[in-house]
Amino acid sequence: VRQEYVAVTNFFGNRLIIGLHARVFEKTHDWHVVPPQPSSENQSFAQSWDQVASLDLHLHASLQALQRHPNALIFVASNSPQAKQFLLSRLPRTHAVSLGHNLERDSLAGIRGALLDFMLLAESSLLLHTFGSSFGEEAALGRPALASIRIRKHGHVLGTELTKPFCNHPLFENADYNTKSISDEEDQQQKKCYFDEERSTSSPKSWRHREVCTRPLVRIHCDTVIKTWGVRDVYC
Repeated sequence: VRQEYVAVTNFFGNRLIIGLHARVFEKTHDWHVVPPQPSSENQSFAQSWDQVASLDLHLHASLQALQRHPNALIFVASNSPQAKQFLLSRLPRTHAVSLGHNLERDSLAGIRGALLDFMLLAESSLLLHTFGSSFGEEAALGRPALASIRIRKHGHVLGTELTKPFCNHPLFENADYNTKSISDEEDQQQKKCYFDEERSTSSPKSWRHREVCTRPLVRIHCDTVIKTWGVRDVYC
């Protein structure tokens, strides 16, 4: 993996690298883990990555960034070969690359490929990744100087930022909220709870009513990030 990593980064050279990671929902492996968005019809059920961040949204955000930085190179990664092909076929050939390795998560080759993708995404200057996906989220933590944007319908969200409170990470922010002493009434007013609709009926009975509860997080229009990277409708 290290040898491949060195070879690819040497190929990158001094070009500005925009990492693009599209996480696609796989029913056999994944759960609905994304909190219901404000536009969701049913606020009780979690959503899939596909429902919140379509491939078209990933494509449009990367093209906006490329328009701002026309000499950049986009490194495309995904857990789905079909998603990678969709994105590569619509990005300029001279400005987009990807690795053609095995993506099966149960194979050694697939694990190595995912690790290599992860390491290369962490080397980008800007990382665009699916809202709610921990793969992109953790890759963005690999380098303090890396800017990241969570791709999401109805407004993207600035990713991890070490200079902001709680590193601009929703898990850290919610963890802090959960440690504070507040009344039950105030807690009920602020938090929203949701669960996986499909798993609630197919999982063991003891799991069927498990809810995840978080409070809504407030974000504002991120003008500086928009001007720097060209990606519109980003909130931080």
